[in-house]
Amino acid sequence: MKSGEWRLAAIGIALLGAGAVGTRLSQGAMRDAVLPGGCRTPVRVLAPRAPQAVGSAVVFHGLSTSGRMMQTLGQWLAALGLQVYLVDSPGHGGSDEPFSFPRAEECAADLVDSLARRSEIDLGRTVLVGHSMGGSIAIRLADRFPTAATIAISPAPMVRPAGLPPILVPYELPRRMPINLLVFVGGWEPRWADEAAQALMRAAGGERLQPEDFQQRRAAKMVLIPRATHTSLLFDRRVEDWSVDWARNALNLKAAERITTPGYPVLGGILGIVGLSLLYPLAASASIALLRAQASEPAAMPPSPRRILLSWVPAALMAVVVLKFWVPLRALRLWTGDYLASFFLLAGVLLLALLWRASHAALRFNLRAIAGACVLGFATILAFGAWLNWQLDDVWMNATRWLRFAPVVAASLPYFAAEELALGAPNASQRWRRWGMFLLLRLILWLALMSALLVLWSGQILILLLAIFLLAFSIVQRAAADAVYRRTGSVAAAATLDAILAGWFIAAVFPLT
Repeated sequence: MKSGEWRLAAIGIALLGAGAVGTRLSQGAMRDAVLPGGCRTPVRVLAPRAPQAVGSAVVFHGLSTSGRMMQTLGQWLAALGLQVYLVDSPGHGGSDEPFSFPRAEECAADLVDSLARRSEIDLGRTVLVGHSMGGSIAIRLADRFPTAATIAISPAPMVRPAGLPPILVPYELPRRMPINLLVFVGGWEPRWADEAAQALMRAAGGERLQPEDFQQRRAAKMVLIPRATHTSLLFDRRVEDWSVDWARNALNLKAAERITTPGYPVLGGILGIVGLSLLYPLAASASIALLRAQASEPAAMPPSPRRILLSWVPAALMAVVVLKFWVPLRALRLWTGDYLASFFLLAGVLLLALLWRASHAALRFNLRAIAGACVLGFATILAFGAWLNWQLDDVWMNATRWLRFAPVVAASLPYFAAEELALGAPNASQRWRRWGMFLLLRLILWLALMSALLVLWSGQILILLLAIFLLAFSIVQRAAADAVYRRTGSVAAAATLDAILAGWFIAAVFPLT
């Protein structure tokens, strides 16, 4: 363990502490519950930051996230004086219920009805809030519940814009439009998102913002947030301000000073992630030293770039063609996750076969190095999972997801072994060239998956919607695996860490079906 690693760790601990303070200050009284009923829906309840609640908000998240992702917005609504219910839809977060779009809507309606029957909410004093899939669900609940207002943040399309694949339109417009409807769209979203929001506003009868419109329960507004993406809208102060003011007008609350919340939840979450990342090099060295698995193997020589590309392109394309007819891991029942794990399995087996003669000698089985990678991998997913689960998103796997984790790791291992063979050992003189090759290989995979979506109609739309997250995860995964490779010299150890991190991402993020 080098002195530089200790210095980075000290900075990391300081950032982690600052992030913890900012996050903790932002959180008021809250409790977690599982509501009885046919769906057994997990809910996090945020108490109002006021002596007495002035109303309620029921908040629905988007596809492949959880109620935790909506917590920052929920804290602003709680600061207004609302009791806020952050919902985990079926197959998401802590819910073990199987996911489908109709099931998500059915369970949302069951939840609102249950809360109303138990007198926990007064429908006339309740605001429904949703993001993406959750936004469309909140809008469609207008057919069932006469609530005070609906706030839809970048709702999933409910009218199919021109050229949009059918899979992107799982919902239809309700028979009657929601009371006091507010719709947000990000300036950096695809064009069809704006078209879908415009279709909603036309169905609502256009924009209406006068006080009498709120009194007559017919107010409507679409807000375009410049320089905002589909996900960044959830943490945008402009969205929070508009949402608070809209809820205040809909509930006929007296105008007050601008709502503020203590702490800094988003910045705190980011500081914690950076802090944990700075602790990682010391943790990597400690894990490897503990098992005495320091580098002892000669560096593997990668195949030529030409051979790598001539292997990657056909392997990726052949994998998606096979998946059109057969998904080997369908029994995992992870929406898109079983497809992605199967893709890694098929592409990895093909790549190992193509690269075997040139590189098989580098796949030495170093038990100590692999054990060190396993220790580090599990420590990483537990540390980051716990931190993210506190404020940003629920990636702390429940028992049902852990059962999927091991098969996904095993299925992913062939691909990551092939990738480590292709890239070779980290080398300071070749650093940027190696990173360029890595990003090119991941781009080839993603383009093959996009061709399956747009040409073969695979239906795996989440791979497109999560593109930014997949890129960010890929970069973090590469840096983490390189740390193991540098310390052990083991291709197998680096591939093992790759597979553990990929298994966590797939098992924790994709909905259960």
